[in-house]
Amino acid sequence: MMVQALIFFVGNPNELMMVPLVLILGGAGVFFLRREADEDVDFQIDIFLWAFSIRLWMGMILYGWGLSELFGDEDASGYIFGWQFASNWYQNGLDGLITNLTDVFFTKQNVGQAVIWAIPTFLAGGQSRMIVSVVNSFAGRFL
Repeated sequence: MMVQALIFFVGNPNELMMVPLVLILGGAGVFFLRREADEDVDFQIDIFLWAFSIRLWMGMILYGWGLSELFGDEDASGYIFGWQFASNWYQNGLDGLITNLTDVFFTKQNVGQAVIWAIPTFLAGGQSRMIVSVVNSFAGRFL
């Protein structure tokens, strides 16, 4: 999967920032699942890793081959909101972060997830649909 990410996104370093995020989230998922001392833990870990991997491969195919324009983009709203928040942080620094957090907690509803997507997008340094896809994949497969 890592080699495929390099092939698909060699020209877009922002998308390649999904690689360390996949390793961190995948490792954390296995770590927290393994904490249970149960006979079904290995099965749960296998299911988690298979589901996480399949969803990531689908995201790489959709975004790497440009098929999201043909089939649609389930991560589009997260991508847009996350990048809006992250670009606000780049432009306005701490004031932008405080403004977005104030909106999340006191003004607007249903935008808290944009902060979750904005953090790795901010760390990537640019727009990245795969980062949003990785976060969605992890949350959906872990839960």
